[in-house]
Amino acid sequence: NGAEQTQANGTETFHSHGSKLGSLLATQIQKQLIACLGLTDRGIKQANFAVLRYTDMPAVLTEVCFLSNLQDTSFITKPHNVTKAAEAIAQGIVDYFYYIDKGE
Repeated sequence: NGAEQTQANGTETFHSHGSKLGSLLATQIQKQLIACLGLTDRGIKQANFAVLRYTDMPAVLTEVCFLSNLQDTSFITKPHNVTKAAEAIAQGIVDYFYYIDKGE
């Protein structure tokens, strides 16, 4: 992510307007990212991005951190933090399927 305000920081996850499954997927991924990385929780948001809109399945867009923020950039450029972020996203996907299988 990036912003003109260099103090903007943290993690946010987007899903398409009205997508209940997208919202559930976003919730599970965001929850894991915050728990694993400890970055500021900017929440789950709805957006009309093409990558979310032009799909036939639940989809999310995750912004792990702000490259315009020096602390976030320092954090995400460490290979072990990139691995932690990838593992958190993967666990969020696993959790999503767990909830779908349970019918929740």
